[in-house]
Amino acid sequence: MKPLFVGAALLIVAAAPVHADTAQILSGSPSVLSLEEALELAVASDPWQVGSEFRERALIESSEAIGQLPDPRVKLMAGNLPVDSWSLNQEPMTHLSVGFQQVIPRGDSLSLKRARGYQQVSEERVRRSDRYAQVRLQVSHLWLDVVQSVMTRDRLRASKALLHNLEELIQARYRTGMAEVSQSDLVRASVELTRIDERIAQADQNLAVARQRLHAWIGERANNNPGQLPELEVTQSPLHALLAESVQSTDLQLFNYIENHPRLRALATQVEAAKIDVALAEESVKPSWAIEASYGYRADDRLGRDRADLFSVGLSFELPMFTSERQDRSIRASKATAASVETDRQLVIRELMKQLRSALVTFKHAQARYRTYIDSLIPQLQLHVETSLLAYNNDQSELSEAIVAHITALNTDIDFIRVDIERRRALASLNYFTYASAGSDGAVQQEEG
Repeated sequence: MKPLFVGAALLIVAAAPVHADTAQILSGSPSVLSLEEALELAVASDPWQVGSEFRERALIESSEAIGQLPDPRVKLMAGNLPVDSWSLNQEPMTHLSVGFQQVIPRGDSLSLKRARGYQQVSEERVRRSDRYAQVRLQVSHLWLDVVQSVMTRDRLRASKALLHNLEELIQARYRTGMAEVSQSDLVRASVELTRIDERIAQADQNLAVARQRLHAWIGERANNNPGQLPELEVTQSPLHALLAESVQSTDLQLFNYIENHPRLRALATQVEAAKIDVALAEESVKPSWAIEASYGYRADDRLGRDRADLFSVGLSFELPMFTSERQDRSIRASKATAASVETDRQLVIRELMKQLRSALVTFKHAQARYRTYIDSLIPQLQLHVETSLLAYNNDQSELSEAIVAHITALNTDIDFIRVDIERRRALASLNYFTYASAGSDGAVQQEEG
C-alpha cells in the first residue's frame, strides 16, 4: 500500500472538477461584464449608427429639394433703343420689358425623383438595422472568445495548483529515500507542470488578443472579467422552428427564415429604386415645357401722345425627335441596371442560405457533442481518474498512470469548454440570420413638401 499522504494528494487531484463550472470560474471579481452589457455598450458607441442617421437626414432633405419645381427666371430688357440718342420716346418700337419664365420638367420626373430619394432613405434605415444585428453578432463572438480564454486559463491554473502540491509531496517523499516513489515519478510531475505553464501562457495570450479585439467595440470595459454564460435562448420564434428543421431541409424551407433579413430588404429597396430609374428614363422621351410672359413699358412719343404698353405670353417645349442615341439608350441602360440589382439579390440570398446552413449544422453537431460530454464522457473520465487513484493505492499501477488520467480529464474539460463556446457562437450566428427588424418592407413615410 502506498503512503497515505501521497494517496491523499492524488485524492485532491482526482476531486478537481472535470466539468468546469462557469459561475465558479468567473466569480471573485467585483466588476464583471455580462454579454448583454457588452452588446449595449457596442451598439451605443458605434459611430457608424450616428453617421447613418446623418446620412438619412441628408437624403430626406435632398429628396424634398429635388422634388420641387425649378426656380422661375426673370428677364429685364430694354428693347429697340435708338443708338443715336438712347431716348425712350424717339422711336415707337422702343420699350422697357420685364419677363417671367417657368420651366416644367418632363412628365412625372419630379415626383419620381422624390420617390427615388426616399427609396434611398429606406435603404439607409434598413442598413442601419443590419448594422445593429452585425454589431451584436461580432461582439457576441468576441465576448465568447474572452470567456473561453478565461475559463481555459482558470481551469489550467487550478490543475497547476493541484499538481504543484502533488509535486512537493513527491519530492519530500523522494528525499527521504522511500523506494515507492521513483525518480521517474518526480520527473513526470515536473514535466506536466512545465507543460501546463506553457498552456497557461498560451491562454493568457489568447485572452489578451480577445480583449484587445473587444476593446475596439466597448473600450476599457473589455478588461473586466466576463460574467456568467447566459442561458441559451432557443424557444423564441423563428429560432425554435429553425432548430427543428433538418440539415437536409430544402432551400425553399429555409428561405422563410431569412426572407425578412435586413440585407435582403436593403436590396429590395435597391430593386425598387432601379425600377424608378427605369421610369425616369422613360419620362425622358417626354418634352419639358416652359411658360413665358413679359410686360413691356413704352414712353409717350415726342408729341406727348400716349403709346400702349405691350404684353407677351408664350409656350415652348422640346421635340423628342432624336431619341435613339440618347433617351432610348438611357432606358436600356436603366433596365439593365435593374436586372443586375435583382441578380445581386439572388447572390446575397445564396450567400445567406450557405451561411445559415453552415451555422445550423455547426450548432446541431456541437449540441450533440455537448450532450455527449455531459451525459457520458465527463462522468466516465471522472470515474477513470478515481479508479486510477484506487489502483495506485492498491499497488496495481504506477503514479504516472494516475497523473495521466488527470491530464486526460483536464484536456477533456478544456475540449468541453471549446464545444460549449462553439455551439453558442453558432447560435449567435443563427440569431443574426433570422433577425428581422420592425417592419417588413422598409417603407418610409414621405414628408409633406
